[in-house]
Amino acid sequence: MGIQKIVFNKKRVAFIKANRLKMSGIEIGKKLGVSGSKIYTWLAEQRLTVPRKYSIMFRGQKIREKVSFTPAEDRIIKKSYLTVPVKRLSVILGRVGETALHRRMRQLDLVIPRKIIEQRKKDSRIKKGHVPMNKGKKMAEYCRPEVIRKIKKTQFKKGIIPKNTLYNGCIVIRKRQNRPGSKAYKWIRIRKGYWEQLHVHIWKKKHGQVPDGKIIVFLDGNTMNVTLKNLKCITRQQHCENTRNSDGWIAMSMAHEKGARGKINKGLQKRLLQNKELIELKRTQLLLQRTIKQKQNGE
Repeated sequence: MGIQKIVFNKKRVAFIKANRLKMSGIEIGKKLGVSGSKIYTWLAEQRLTVPRKYSIMFRGQKIREKVSFTPAEDRIIKKSYLTVPVKRLSVILGRVGETALHRRMRQLDLVIPRKIIEQRKKDSRIKKGHVPMNKGKKMAEYCRPEVIRKIKKTQFKKGIIPKNTLYNGCIVIRKRQNRPGSKAYKWIRIRKGYWEQLHVHIWKKKHGQVPDGKIIVFLDGNTMNVTLKNLKCITRQQHCENTRNSDGWIAMSMAHEKGARGKINKGLQKRLLQNKELIELKRTQLLLQRTIKQKQNGE
């Protein structure tokens, strides 16, 4: 026995065209005694597809019409929604979650006032001086034996090392995220919980501990070039002087906006860096000012 072919006669076609923007394909199929998929297939063949906004509307109507609450439950909801929190009310009604209860309240036009919502939030917070019920107690005093066995299966064992733990000698590149424009540096893991900048580690292997008041700098300014030839140990004072003499620092000092503390005109700074002659003149001026100041102070 072959599959019966569904005939779309003039009456059916007229009904589909008249109601395709008023009813879903499944609803039209029920009226005509055919499956909804056949209606959707016919519409696609005739290029009479339903716009997305209507399909969303039909889906929403279907959800709103779907009611799984009994009249007795509706009466409990109406009586208690202002006095009992939604989560506790869902437990009283035997519901797994409160999503269905929220939806049913919207269907019944029940709105919890904002004042009650804020008060419930305050009541749910832990109050100052609150003492947990398990404080100072062993697990066996407040948990059942089967619960303890279940917890121990997922607990970290003493001495366990996570799979993603990095090994000694591992090198990573780090940059301060909270400082825009900061430089990235290479770090090496010395031992568990102790990391050191790679350029400092390399210098220390050759020359020993870095003296107090001194730092290790890069001769070419490239923090990724950590070869021993590119490293130099200088005092912090020398480092400050080198920084103040650099093109970047001079351009930044000239790009400070008047009346705006700490604000720098980035566009002006970029243009100043391209004007090497002006940078050199400003460097000469700064050096002259420092020399005059040192002479006045008798240095």
